[in-house]
Amino acid sequence: MPQHQLSARQVVTTAIGTVVTFACLSVAPLDAASYKCWTNNQGVRECGDTIPPEYIQKESKTFNERGLVVEEVDRAKSREQLLEERRIQHELDLQNEKDQVLLSTYLRAEDILAVRDRQVAIIDNTINNAKEVISQFQRKLDSEMESVQKHQAANQAIPADLQSAIDTLQQRIKSREEMIERNQQERQSIIETYDRDYQRYLEMTGSKR
Repeated sequence: MPQHQLSARQVVTTAIGTVVTFACLSVAPLDAASYKCWTNNQGVRECGDTIPPEYIQKESKTFNERGLVVEEVDRAKSREQLLEERRIQHELDLQNEKDQVLLSTYLRAEDILAVRDRQVAIIDNTINNAKEVISQFQRKLDSEMESVQKHQAANQAIPADLQSAIDTLQQRIKSREEMIERNQQERQSIIETYDRDYQRYLEMTGSKR
């Protein structure tokens, strides 16, 4: 007499217990078969021989005949997750390239500080020169303004060439002040950049201060 045995199993876990449904018949022994488990759209755990197409992208586990996990499949990553992973990897690649340049450029950590100090000194010199020029312009402007006061005291109109000279001096002073501000910002940026490189070099080489 032929003996029929079950080959497919579906187990649904609910709040009140576990219901086991035996689906179809086959000549293959049940104990020799593995099965897969997944979570449906209602948050309920289901098991069977195959994962339904609508859940194939979800997390699942495959169990052997003894109920031990033999394979785990993670939930398929979303487009946002993939883009974030690519962004992180890109940043890591850029950092690695920068690290290699850093190591190949400097023999010692102190060399980084020496380059920083030289560049800062150049900018400081530029700023000091600009301040001296501003002082010269300001002295000329003060002299021209005294002339204006004399004309005003005498109820005389301010000559056009005098007003033009004042406007030019004021514009030149403003231009130099803006240049100083840009140089000060660049100075700070250089210090921060080289200090980061210095710290990174110490981290990579294990050097001490």
